[in-house]
Amino acid sequence: MASTASNRLRVVVVGAGCIGCFMGGALATGGDCEVILIGRERLQRAVSENDGLELSDFKGNNVRAHVRVETAITAELLTKERNIDAVIVLIACKSKDVATCSEQLASVLANGDASVDAVVVLQNGLDSAAAARAALSHHELQHVPVCEGSFGANVRWQAANGFRLATGNPVMVDSAKGVAHLQQHPALASHMSRLAALVNASPLALSAVTHDDIAGVKHAKLLLNLNNSINALSGLPLVEELTNRACRCVLACAIEEALAAYRENHIKPRRIGPLVPALLPVMLRVPTWFYRIVAPLHIDPQARSSMYDDLVSGRPTEAEHLNGAVIALCEQKDIACPVNRALLSLVRDAERQNAAAADKAVDTSAPSPPIFTAPCIPPHKLHELVVGSPPPSTLPFYLILAGVLASVCSAVYCFFS
Repeated sequence: MASTASNRLRVVVVGAGCIGCFMGGALATGGDCEVILIGRERLQRAVSENDGLELSDFKGNNVRAHVRVETAITAELLTKERNIDAVIVLIACKSKDVATCSEQLASVLANGDASVDAVVVLQNGLDSAAAARAALSHHELQHVPVCEGSFGANVRWQAANGFRLATGNPVMVDSAKGVAHLQQHPALASHMSRLAALVNASPLALSAVTHDDIAGVKHAKLLLNLNNSINALSGLPLVEELTNRACRCVLACAIEEALAAYRENHIKPRRIGPLVPALLPVMLRVPTWFYRIVAPLHIDPQARSSMYDDLVSGRPTEAEHLNGAVIALCEQKDIACPVNRALLSLVRDAERQNAAAADKAVDTSAPSPPIFTAPCIPPHKLHELVVGSPPPSTLPFYLILAGVLASVCSAVYCFFS
C-alpha cells in the first residue's frame, strides 16, 4: 500500500500469541505501518535478539518482520506522533482474556491523553466485541469504535520468534459500513480498508477483506470452529482428522445443532468462499474419496487446532466460547444439543486432568514440569462417545450417485439416438 511519512498507521497488537504475532508481522511487511506487539518478556527478548519475527507460510514464503515488542500498554504507545495519523488497537488474545485486555486498554485511555481511532477484536466465538465495549463503557469511553474481525487461518509457533501460517483462510474485518453505530465515525471505513490493504500487500500467503456483515461471518466461522474441540480430542493433525469420516460425521452433527439454533434465533450465517453453511453437514458425511475432490485441503501436514495446542500446553481452552456458544443459543429456544454438550464435557475433562497433573507436580516438588496431554480418542470411539452410535453408512450416497449416473447415461443415450 502506498503511504507517506505523514499518513503512517500505527497498529498496537494486544495479546501477541500466534495470531497476534503473525497478523502484526503481515502488517509490518505490507507497507508503511508501525507495529507494536504487547507480549511477554520472552517474546520481547526473542525479537530483540533475532532482529524481528521470522514468518513463513504453507506456500514456502519466508520473511522477516521488524516490529517493536512491549510488555504492557502505555499512554505513549497510544499517542499520535507527528508522522502517525491513526492508531488502531488489535485485540488478538484468546476469547477468555478479551475482558481483561480491554479493561487494561480502557484504564490507559481513561487516565491519560492517549486516544485510539479504532479497536478491532479478532477472536473466535461471538461475544468478544461485547466484552470490549463493556470494558470501554465502564470507563465512559463509549465513543471509541469497536470493530469485529475474523482470523480464519491456523498459525503455528515454530520458534521463540518464528511463526508459520498453516492454512490459507482469509482475515475478515468489519467494513464499518453495515452497522449504524460505526457509521458515526467517518474515517473508520478508511482505516479498515487500510488494514486489509496492508495485509494483502504482504509477501505472505495471508489475505484480508472487509465485510459489511461481519456478524454473519462470525456465525459462519463458529460453525467451522466447532471442529477445534474434535481435533483437540482426537489428537490428530488437521489433515488426517478431516480426511477421517468418523471425525467429519461428529462435526456434521455439531454443525446441525448450531444451524438449528441459528434458524430459531433468526441468525443468517454468511457464505465464506465456496462454503454454503446449510450444506456443510451433507458435504462432511460423504465418503472420504469424494470429500477430497470437493473440498481439497490446503493445510500444513502437521497443523492442529489451537485448542489442541492449549491442551498439550496445560492452558484453558476456548471450548466455552465455541461449543458453549452453540449451547447458549440452543438453550434460548429450548433446542436439544447433546453433541456440543458432549464435546464440551470431554474437553472440560481433559482440562481437569491437566490441572490435576499440574497440582501433583507442585505437591511433589517434581524437578521436571508436568506432562500435559490431549485425550487422543480414536475417531470411531469419539463418534460413539459423542453421538451415541457408529458413523452412518455411506450407502445412501452411493444410491444417489448411482441414480445421478443413470440419469446422465439415459440423457446421453437419448441425445445420440
